[in-house]
Amino acid sequence: MMKLLFFFAFHFSFFTLSAQSEKSVQLDEVKINSARVVEKPDRKIFFPTSQQLESSTSGFSLLSKLSLPYLTVNEVALTITAPATMGGVQVRINDVIASTNDLLSLDLQAVQRVEYIDRPGLRYGEDLGFVINIITRRAESGYVLGTRIAQSITSLINNDMVYGKYNVGKSEWSIDYNLAYSNLKGTRNEEQTDYRLADGSIYHVQRRDLSHHTQQLGQNLQLRYNLSDSLRVFQTTLRGKLSDIKKSRIHREISTPEGLSYADINSPDKSASPALDIYYFRHLAPHQSLTLNAVGTYIGSDYDYSYNDYAFHTDGSAYSLQTEALYENLLKSFTLSAGLQWNQKYTDNRYTGSAVAQTGIRRGDVNAFTQIQGSLAQLQYVANIGMCHQHYHQGDYQRNNQFFRSKLSLSYPLSSFWSLNYDFSYKPYLSILAATSDVGVMRNEREVNLGNPDCRSCRQMEHTLSLDFESPHLYNSFSAFYRGNRHAYMQKIFRTADNLFVFTRANQRDIKFFYLSNYTNYQIIPDHLIATFNIMLARMWNYGDDYTHCYTACNYQAMLQAYVGRFSFDASFDNGYRFLEGESNGINGSDLTLSATYKHKAMSLSLACQGCFTSNHLGNRTLVLNRDVHKQFTSRSTDYGNLLTLTFTYRFSQGRKYQSPTQRLNHSDSDSGILKN
Repeated sequence: MMKLLFFFAFHFSFFTLSAQSEKSVQLDEVKINSARVVEKPDRKIFFPTSQQLESSTSGFSLLSKLSLPYLTVNEVALTITAPATMGGVQVRINDVIASTNDLLSLDLQAVQRVEYIDRPGLRYGEDLGFVINIITRRAESGYVLGTRIAQSITSLINNDMVYGKYNVGKSEWSIDYNLAYSNLKGTRNEEQTDYRLADGSIYHVQRRDLSHHTQQLGQNLQLRYNLSDSLRVFQTTLRGKLSDIKKSRIHREISTPEGLSYADINSPDKSASPALDIYYFRHLAPHQSLTLNAVGTYIGSDYDYSYNDYAFHTDGSAYSLQTEALYENLLKSFTLSAGLQWNQKYTDNRYTGSAVAQTGIRRGDVNAFTQIQGSLAQLQYVANIGMCHQHYHQGDYQRNNQFFRSKLSLSYPLSSFWSLNYDFSYKPYLSILAATSDVGVMRNEREVNLGNPDCRSCRQMEHTLSLDFESPHLYNSFSAFYRGNRHAYMQKIFRTADNLFVFTRANQRDIKFFYLSNYTNYQIIPDHLIATFNIMLARMWNYGDDYTHCYTACNYQAMLQAYVGRFSFDASFDNGYRFLEGESNGINGSDLTLSATYKHKAMSLSLACQGCFTSNHLGNRTLVLNRDVHKQFTSRSTDYGNLLTLTFTYRFSQGRKYQSPTQRLNHSDSDSGILKN
């Protein structure tokens, strides 16, 4: 521990001293210098360099090059993830929630800045740890056509897209289509499990995959019309998403004290989800505005699961309506914002076969909030306060809850280089729909997944204190974070009288999470060679009704970027996130990624290697710590070891002219509520 803290201090002090001679100019709330990061009370603003924009091939590529703290961007899988204990990630473009297609078709030459919000306010939604908002200029003339073809060389994984946008006067029409396909056979899972039976004896089981075949096809289509002028914006979007896991077959060997046996597991899964999104923004007065947004979504699901003779089928439907109104007034001394959110969702999932049930769940919530943002002398502040009413109804279960929500962000400049920031939030933490159903399904011959409709939202309190240093070539942020969840929604495992082991969730005593972290971005050769390093030392406490588990983890990532003419090179290493949640201790596999990109005018070609120097890549390892179930689960894949992917992009545009954006809101829904294995 002392060696780690000494390294922390030496690393931070070395870069700080090397940058003291840099000059900076501060004008009110915005620092103007050659630094690429600007600190705000509630967010950090990253300004991409011309080299980063020129060498990027999509929104995913750009975000990867910015090395945003704590976030992992996978350009092959097209995902942006945060550590499991730190909440979800929401990506927006001009304050409108962005789809995967939006990021793939992003006009990189129109990007002005990227806002990184690591403690999002009340208006962004629930269960979020991070919000990324990409600000662009809006095109008002011309057209653009583009394509992206990504094909893995070592595995059968491809992800292709075509898109087009046409602008004339106040109108923009756009269409994009995405097709993703994978056919993988290299995954192998292995379990070593000790069950404590009712008579006190230990029953050891080893489960090992002999074959694992997954074939998946995904399609996304998006049509959009936008009408805007200096006073108003009207936008309507029609989206359609199809997902088809055609094959998910596992042949498994099971070793027990009685001898060897075998199991065949099949779990094909299909879903279709159309959505209609209507958005309206209007300036009411020189300093006032009103934004309205409504999104209607349908999710149709068809899921099958079989484990030898145990089999069930789920035919599911989910309907949701999400609406929001936001009023903003830029007063002389502060900015006032007030919002109202009204959301309703109904799920109807019918289980037949070995699991027979019909779950009709109605859940709704109303959120009202007010925010003021301003400054007192040099102290900048953002204060939020709100109320949340939740309604839940399933069969004979019905409840109504009210929650108070608040958030406060403070920022104070200590000098032209240093700033001190504090953030506090108090909010409800919501449970997912599948976990609150009253359905139980078999995981294997001894384990059951069981929903719990008695689960209630818990209260979550967070404190963050950070000390930031910024010079033209160095940005460093040191943070201390604490989270407490009273009556937390936690994992619960118990044994039945007939020696079945039930995995469920319930409100229990408490979860506490504390970490110290340091993020450094240093331009070794400005705009040509950039190094980023992020380290987090975390401590986790999980207090269940009948267990207490604690864990200390060190997580770190490092990245080096180089820009040489038309070429760009990236190298990144992640040691794999380690965490403890409930009675599960998880370790994600480490990953080394190397990539090179050549870009000439409208064309780019890139080659990336993920899981470098590992032929059998470790996906994750989980240890279950329950007193009656002690399990080690390991998942490895040859498909993702030394994974080489070749990506070609081409973009043609003509007559493009831009103006600044004004869009503010957007919502989406992807929770089908089905309990799976």
